[in-house]
Amino acid sequence: MLSRRLVATARSVPLRRYQPRSLPLQLPQMMQHVRSYADKIVQVPQMAESISEGTLKQWSKQVGDFVEQDEEIATIETDKIDVAVNAPEAGTIKEFLVNEEDTVTVGQDIVKMELGGEKSSSSESKPAPEKNSEPESKPESKSESKPEPKKEAPKDDAPASKPAAPAKETSKPAPAPEKESATSAAPAFGSREERRVKMNRMRLRIAERLKQSQNTAASLTTFNEVDMSSLIEFRKLYRDDVLKKTGVKLGFMSAFSRACVLAMRDIPAVNASIEGPNGGDTIVYRDYVDISVAVATEKGLVTPVVRNTESLDMLGIEKAIADMGKKARDNKLTIEDMAGGTFTISNGGVFGSLMGTPIINLPQTAVLGLHAVKDRAVAINGKIEIRPMMYLALTYDHRLLDGREAVQFLVKVKEYIEDPRLEAGATALNDMSFNVPKNVPSFSNPQRQLEDRYWGASANSSRSYRGGNTGIFHGVQGRVEDLLGTKGQLPMYKDKPYAHHASRRFRPLWRRKRSILVTLLCFVTGLWFFGFFSEGSKARESATTWTGWLGVTEPTGKKVDWLKRRERVVEAFELSWDAYERYAWGYDEYHPIAKTGRQMAPKGLGWIIIDSLDTMMLMNLTSRLSHARQWLANDLTWDQDQDVNTFETTIRMMGGLLSAHYLSTEFPELAAIKDDDPGAPGEDLYLEKAKDLADRLMSAFDSPSGVPYASVNLATYKGIVSHADGGASSTAETTTLQLEFKYLAKLTGEKDFWDKVERVMKVVDDNGAQDGLVPIYLYATTGEFRGDNIRLGSRGDSYYEYLIKQYLQTNKQEPVYLEMWDEALAGVRKHLITYSKPSGFTVLGERPSGLNHELSPKMDHLVCFMPGTIALGATGGIPEAEARKLPTWNKKKDEDMKLARELMQTCWGMYKWMATGLAAEITYFNIDNPPASPSASHHPPKDFDPDPHAKWRQDFEVHSQDVHNLQRPETIESVFYMWRITGDIKYREWGWEMFKSFVNYTSVEDGGGFTSLSDANTIPPVTRDNLESFWMAETLKYFYLLFSPDDLLPMDKVVFNTEAHPLPRFDMGKLFSTGWQRKPRDANGKLIVEKKEEQKEQA
Repeated sequence: MLSRRLVATARSVPLRRYQPRSLPLQLPQMMQHVRSYADKIVQVPQMAESISEGTLKQWSKQVGDFVEQDEEIATIETDKIDVAVNAPEAGTIKEFLVNEEDTVTVGQDIVKMELGGEKSSSSESKPAPEKNSEPESKPESKSESKPEPKKEAPKDDAPASKPAAPAKETSKPAPAPEKESATSAAPAFGSREERRVKMNRMRLRIAERLKQSQNTAASLTTFNEVDMSSLIEFRKLYRDDVLKKTGVKLGFMSAFSRACVLAMRDIPAVNASIEGPNGGDTIVYRDYVDISVAVATEKGLVTPVVRNTESLDMLGIEKAIADMGKKARDNKLTIEDMAGGTFTISNGGVFGSLMGTPIINLPQTAVLGLHAVKDRAVAINGKIEIRPMMYLALTYDHRLLDGREAVQFLVKVKEYIEDPRLEAGATALNDMSFNVPKNVPSFSNPQRQLEDRYWGASANSSRSYRGGNTGIFHGVQGRVEDLLGTKGQLPMYKDKPYAHHASRRFRPLWRRKRSILVTLLCFVTGLWFFGFFSEGSKARESATTWTGWLGVTEPTGKKVDWLKRRERVVEAFELSWDAYERYAWGYDEYHPIAKTGRQMAPKGLGWIIIDSLDTMMLMNLTSRLSHARQWLANDLTWDQDQDVNTFETTIRMMGGLLSAHYLSTEFPELAAIKDDDPGAPGEDLYLEKAKDLADRLMSAFDSPSGVPYASVNLATYKGIVSHADGGASSTAETTTLQLEFKYLAKLTGEKDFWDKVERVMKVVDDNGAQDGLVPIYLYATTGEFRGDNIRLGSRGDSYYEYLIKQYLQTNKQEPVYLEMWDEALAGVRKHLITYSKPSGFTVLGERPSGLNHELSPKMDHLVCFMPGTIALGATGGIPEAEARKLPTWNKKKDEDMKLARELMQTCWGMYKWMATGLAAEITYFNIDNPPASPSASHHPPKDFDPDPHAKWRQDFEVHSQDVHNLQRPETIESVFYMWRITGDIKYREWGWEMFKSFVNYTSVEDGGGFTSLSDANTIPPVTRDNLESFWMAETLKYFYLLFSPDDLLPMDKVVFNTEAHPLPRFDMGKLFSTGWQRKPRDANGKLIVEKKEEQKEQA
């Protein structure tokens, strides 16, 4: 210690500015260093996996300058992005170790700094030496000039001018510069000069890729022209209104993007690619569309990617394109922004291009070129008219795309742009990557479905509008709603974090008048219209006046009437249910703004009705429950030639029926008719319907491995392999069937139900996943994992949830599932937990490329099931205070509860960060690189400062394509668990604040109920015309239970399935057993492979 102080004194570093640290320095993102007393060597940071070197383009400081922590020192240019090198700590620059224009590699020493010290006044006014430059008499052309250096925001301590780079020491005379060459004598006709400028890295890379594309792809270009009249008229009428309401400028790119997505449903090869050695031998079809948008920058052409374009409406696309374009022009694009892409659109028209042949962006198959709009004479119905026309060019890879398909694709794009009403004829049952039989329901692949208003306007609509029973408005207003996707949406997979289309309330005058008329009629007809005479109901306010209580000052602490707050939840459910009952009864989907419904099967599947049964029982809404039961008895049939998703149908339909049976038999006071009333109409109705459905779903398990197929046909009893993801099933889906089938086996005594789902767990576990963390895809044919993507969000989440719940369901009689849960939770801590900066929130990230690759600081809203599940696993569902008294309580459970509390706070922060107080679908976090270890010290704030500039807000980041809120239940689910287990009143208060945000920002005018949001970060929010079934099945149920007494469904007596349907815990009895054992593992958790098996695998 003394020697360090002597060195510090010799270097004139004040001791008060330099103190030894007992902990390692916490460095900023991507910065590496080597510490030598008071000196620090700054190195080239880690930039990305695919980038190992770059060119040091510019020094932002000069020797002797004082720099603050995180202040930019230099800019490194790579072939993809520019990387800033920032000061790891405050100090003074002592020496540059490389020159500008030098090639540098990751980890190379570039700057020596002296730590500490103070900024001198002379450093502020000291002029920087001018850098040698070209004479002003030799101007550069734009294409030859070097890019402008990056500039920081003005600071008090900024240097007066750019510093000069140090010259390399050499004993040889400097060679003459090669930048310019002129003739020794000027010719008679004037001076002529030549200039040679070295290409920057980005342009070299672009040239390389373009040449590679020409040499690899069998490129061919087809042309067409499109009449832009309708689109121009659309923009003219609504551009100002949309800009004022949303801040989004409507352009052409969003309309063409949407048209391309629709056309890809019929020509999926446009969105495919070729992979494999020697030019490729495998075609990759995709059920999603990531559009690369060509953006011209000073350094060259870049193609940032708008991801999941199929799930965005025009406003979402325009916003995403604008955001990416700004980042490109500001030189702030990241590797992630440009990675991937399945199709490219290039708009040369902004520069005045009339015609061109774009080059394919490998490994994509096609690129669409847009051009300038020019008035031209065209023949319209035998007459010559002047119309605004645009030439379209589609360059495609003839190896994959035939000429007929390419021409058809371009024609479809043209037709959609010229007459948006034609989109009404585009069937949304055609999946992106394959042509599905037309009887496939919308939920068979809704993660990436092309959801739009037109499917909802089909003849299945319960309230179709005039005009051929299509629900299509004539004229521009109809086209606006069609293009913006304002009406029909499809239901979502529970575990898929992707969006429905937005819905702006662009309503014509006649609709506004109709709304007024309806309101008057409601007032005249009185209480009946709003269900005032419904059994068990109080007099209810209208949907408009009901929310008046939001602005009332409320009591706090012990004065809170939680039963009154629970009654508000009941009222919200009644508004939702009554709107569905009034406008879309019996339909599988409900669109509350359009007030229409739509079926997912010819006769309906009871998607909303069955999912809501147990919620109505808990809320004692007996008249509504009787109506629902009557529909089940008279109208519901499973005998339909319909493909259904195995997972979704099990957790929603089968789980809902089994839960209704359980509640109506064990708590008869909750049900108008018990499911076992002798002689009652529909005796054992819920159980009989569940058993019939289960018999049909069992065919999904008839795979070679026993892992269920993704879908099954209800009429043919045939399992269907997944059409996406290379034929692999979702790991979460295949392992989230066990609670339902095991309970049904217990009720019926049919052991086959039990054995089938138990076998799946053995197959999954026999793969020997590292540290209990399983990849998110699993082949039903072989039982082996596909890829290495590890995440607890979509496609992975409920695998972990059902591990601990299977253990609890059978009253802790199957310890193998507790062992698997403990192993997985330890793996989560080891590989997926880190902390955000600067505030230190706990982040549960992803490893998309496997456990040995970098951590992505991304959290789906779906991940927020984890805090409650961890607490459930630590306590078994009893209060924490009681669990701590048990002899089984240990340090590990202490740590588990600490992790549960920290993750719960992070999830609550995801809500607090958004303008509406409703969390985005996906949130990213600012973390160190490499990420902080799980054992690192972290102290997040206890409260969230409402100041919009509060420090904690720097930890969170939400991308423009992820701002939607789908009324998801995961956070309120965990809030409910944490309240029941910890007894901390703050969780109830968080839930009440969350509920008020839902009421305030998702309620629909004119008694439509509630809708999900397309943009939850603007006020007023952008709505989407869709009510998810889990809004009533899960979200409102958990709110209700949160505000209820603890003896309602005690958590040590029930388990909730992943759709929030309560099922009882039970003893296995003599008939059932686990029936399998885990393969032996070594001390590191790896499978111990016997020699015979190893030899067999090698062979």
